[in-house]
Amino acid sequence: MKKEENTQRASSYWKRLTALLCLGWVVIWIYRSMLTPIYPQVMQTLDLHSNQQIGIIASIYFFAYVLLQVPAGMISDKFDKRLILSFGFLVFAFATFLMSASQNLVVIYIASALAGLSGAFFYGAAFSLSGQDIPANKRNVATAIINSGSSVGMVIGLSGSSWLVLSQSVDWQLMLKGVALIMVLTFALYYLFIRRDNAASTQSAPQNNLTEGSSENSYFTVKKLAVYFVLFCSCYAYFLVVSWLPNFLQTERHFSGSSAGMVASLVGLASIPGALIFSMVADKYRHYKYRIMLLQLVLAAVMLLISAHAQDAFVIMLGLVGYGLLGKLALDPLLISTISDLSNKKKLATSLSIYNFFGMSASFIAPWLTGNIADRTGSTLDAFNLAGIILATGAVVLVVVFIFTSHKQNRSQYEYR
Repeated sequence: MKKEENTQRASSYWKRLTALLCLGWVVIWIYRSMLTPIYPQVMQTLDLHSNQQIGIIASIYFFAYVLLQVPAGMISDKFDKRLILSFGFLVFAFATFLMSASQNLVVIYIASALAGLSGAFFYGAAFSLSGQDIPANKRNVATAIINSGSSVGMVIGLSGSSWLVLSQSVDWQLMLKGVALIMVLTFALYYLFIRRDNAASTQSAPQNNLTEGSSENSYFTVKKLAVYFVLFCSCYAYFLVVSWLPNFLQTERHFSGSSAGMVASLVGLASIPGALIFSMVADKYRHYKYRIMLLQLVLAAVMLLISAHAQDAFVIMLGLVGYGLLGKLALDPLLISTISDLSNKKKLATSLSIYNFFGMSASFIAPWLTGNIADRTGSTLDAFNLAGIILATGAVVLVVVFIFTSHKQNRSQYEYR
């Protein structure tokens, strides 16, 4: 009887944990994406005259996020993850409220940096908890559901801010105050409904019989570096889309402000089924994983360039849906499983933090560099072209390091036999 009760409790807890971690990504991505459709309004309020200045608000958030990514992962391994996650959102709420209460650009930058520092603690703690408390046979689907929160948050952030600020004339700083309140609510939910973490549970992961010199113990093998680079390429294109696509649609494709946010949110909507489908495909056809990843990178680059160069609204939307289905969020489950396969399980949390560090470094480079390109050329089209080239470069690295070397190894094994 007690066994059945414990099983039922464990079953209900991992589902609750999955929902809460998904909510975390929703809230984080509402914050990350909500300003991009309303850059002109933000620039007007803050009296800004440069695209680079507005791009720095996003860049400084992601720079702080990346800077603390690996230390935050290490801290999460040593302390109660419930407290780290919950109080992280409380600090995040304070930073968002600070941004909503100031019209001083320096204070906005400081608040954005503080938001990035607090957000850095989410990734390592969240995925460490999911790895430890979600059953192995449910983990891939649960991870896809958790990751889908970022798509939902992106859709809400882009379309919600477009509707509130551009259609309903709500002050964008009042909207920020509302988001800060949602973060306080998330803090309360995490504190009340996530179990206390203890040191014993973090040591319960299966151990590998690996020697100290084995490649699984190194964070910087050739294959791991290739995965880091492919993630960087994928993230660069994604964060370009998140930070500059609504502005591009308004200024260069003549969409209205509200419709630009709605159209940009198609990327997030399409990525939800994309992430779920490719997470299942990766499990079923493991031997074809690298070829599937190659196909995703190449087609994502093509779809992104189609949506950037097209003049017809339907073709633009079609390209964005295609990019959402194939892009970063659909590629993530395959890249994460590759890092997991290449890593010592006892060091997996740190490996994933380093992995995320390399990927998220694109998150502050892309907004700043795009703003710089826009100031120099008067258009962001060249920035989209650059993103397509970067995705293609990632595909080349994938071919050379994984597909070509795997084929070579298989051929040499056959000749040896």
